[in-house]
Amino acid sequence: ISRSVDVRIIAATNRDLGKDVEEGNFRQDLFYRLNVIPISIPPLRKRREDILPLANHFVEKFSPAMGKNNIRIAPGAVELLVLFNWPGNVRELENIIERAMAMSGKSTLLREEHFPQLQSFASGSGGPEEKGSLKQRTKTYEKKIIEDTLAETGGKVTRAAELLDISRQHLHNKINEYKIEY
Repeated sequence: ISRSVDVRIIAATNRDLGKDVEEGNFRQDLFYRLNVIPISIPPLRKRREDILPLANHFVEKFSPAMGKNNIRIAPGAVELLVLFNWPGNVRELENIIERAMAMSGKSTLLREEHFPQLQSFASGSGGPEEKGSLKQRTKTYEKKIIEDTLAETGGKVTRAAELLDISRQHLHNKINEYKIEY
């Protein structure tokens, strides 16, 4: 029995197949069959604007299987994600998000500590908290703590103030001082 089928093949590689053909490392006839509509996608490190939408996509993807709802990524963790070079591209991002969600326990907020491999990278790269005066570095750290706490509480200022053990008014003053959006 003979059947006709209409097949399209989508193939991906991180190699320069044209160069491989020239060097005799890839079959020329196969190259021309595959090279009908080439699509070149830059590495993730060159498309930093795609990192957060992809990370949020992976959070949504893994949430049902892990039985987790309303998971968010803390601002400090977002900064780590965006600054990382992603040698493994999107697959590495996907694996790191899945690992962070697994490590986060019952927390609904993925914080920096849930991304230890990114923290070690950031600590070796001279992050913003390593520069400036003690006063400036303290303010940077304080702002980050407030942003993370507001993210954890879903923007509920009263609850965030309780967690930080400060008055609601004091927290509002800090939010205004640091121009924090929540």
